[in-house]
Amino acid sequence: MLRRLLTLASFALLASCASESGPAPSLAAAPPTVSGTRGVSQGGPQDIAQFRAIVAAGGVPSPSTLDATGFFAEHALDLPPAACGSAVCLNPMLAVAPRFNGGNWTMGFVALSTAVDPETLPRAPLHLVVAVTTSAAYSGLTRGLASVLAGLRADDRVSLIVPGEYPRLAVHGARPDDPRITVVAPGAALEGALYETLAEASHAIETLAGFTGASRVILVTGGVASGFAGDSARIVALGEAMVRRGVALSVIGAGRNYEAAVPAALGSLGAGTYAYATSDADMENILRAEGETRLTPLAVDFRLRVTAAPGYHVGRIYGVRRAKVDGGVAVLDAPALFIGSRLGARDVGGGRRGGGGGLFVELIADASTSVGRDMPAFRAEAVWRDPRDGSMAMTSTEARNALAPGQNPEGMWPSFSDEGRAKAFMMLNLYLALNASVRFYDDGDCARAQGVIDMMDTSVEVWNRRLPDPDLDADGQLLRSLRDNLATRCRAATPVLPLEYQLGCFFS
Repeated sequence: MLRRLLTLASFALLASCASESGPAPSLAAAPPTVSGTRGVSQGGPQDIAQFRAIVAAGGVPSPSTLDATGFFAEHALDLPPAACGSAVCLNPMLAVAPRFNGGNWTMGFVALSTAVDPETLPRAPLHLVVAVTTSAAYSGLTRGLASVLAGLRADDRVSLIVPGEYPRLAVHGARPDDPRITVVAPGAALEGALYETLAEASHAIETLAGFTGASRVILVTGGVASGFAGDSARIVALGEAMVRRGVALSVIGAGRNYEAAVPAALGSLGAGTYAYATSDADMENILRAEGETRLTPLAVDFRLRVTAAPGYHVGRIYGVRRAKVDGGVAVLDAPALFIGSRLGARDVGGGRRGGGGGLFVELIADASTSVGRDMPAFRAEAVWRDPRDGSMAMTSTEARNALAPGQNPEGMWPSFSDEGRAKAFMMLNLYLALNASVRFYDDGDCARAQGVIDMMDTSVEVWNRRLPDPDLDADGQLLRSLRDNLATRCRAATPVLPLEYQLGCFFS
């Protein structure tokens, strides 16, 4: 799949293709210009390329290949003006709809945005560390690296770590035009140690004498946590320690026997892109896009809390790998937010790289509390440290429900707090349908695997007639392609509509 991991202009990112990320002081040289609105995406995968590739080849993917954050990142979202007066603004939205079984589906959504103009931020010299643990996709890595190097300046520096029995620092702090910076395919397949490679990258950053500026690591890996320190928690902790120092960390997976667990956890830290290269050409495209995007810290030690209002309690949450429910409150902690660049919300060509996403929070009506119409449904609060001076900043807002808790709208069309920006909820709806289908199939339930898609198909058609969108149309096509593959594999099964499925989507 062709990707533009963020060939964007004016986009704030929690994690995307970091190419020039700097330490916290990099924002202090000049105050940023505030104008317009840029979305803030989530850390973790930036697409579902592996899932799509399996469907395109006629297969039925495993549930593990469908990552919510990656799916949402493929979608472009238009957000309200970022007029909260803070570096980070919260955009709360609400949808209320009947489920397929007639029950109530109330979903809150919080997207992050900023009015900071990244073009006004100073560009510090960059120390780029390319750390490779695998021999997969070497041809694409070599060509892609050349594209990255071409975008660097004379005062930037490059280090290269190559795999072996122990990772080796082949080049340390060279100029971008140094001919030694090349990745030559080894004679035998190699898969280096993740922890040791990250430790070597951290050491390369700390020991580059005389360099002052930003640091960024691009880790290319097959995901195998081998070596002397193979514990995944230690590997992720090392990556998080680097991010908290202001180091941008992008993770690119490669190889047929790719193990995604540890790289995905590193990618969710919020300091760079996480992507899987399906081929040499894909690796080249990913790296080319990496080289076209610049990031600088917008906030550090960021925490978002979403609290249900009286009449509701928090149910399931979706969209952000690091989010959790703690004491009945949805909480997202991120080591850092980075600001980058992006085109407009309709920039969905090529790899459909939209950078959209946010935190979805299910709200379940509390029957023991009597609350009327047009009352708050949830409150969102965020607190973080300013990377320029370490001072604390915060912002808060709320979303209201035009209906009473648990009440469905008249007719089948959902009620939205902002129908003009309701795309996010249909995006979630399509993710839930894909997720349910592959999970049913994985459990050996061919009947419901097909039925959940049949159940959703009418809603997709109704939606696209009323609010057409290229992203959602492509999702519908993916859903139908998966249905075709299921029909081939499940000829003996009569489809069954799983109306009582607890993760069921809303009906429109």
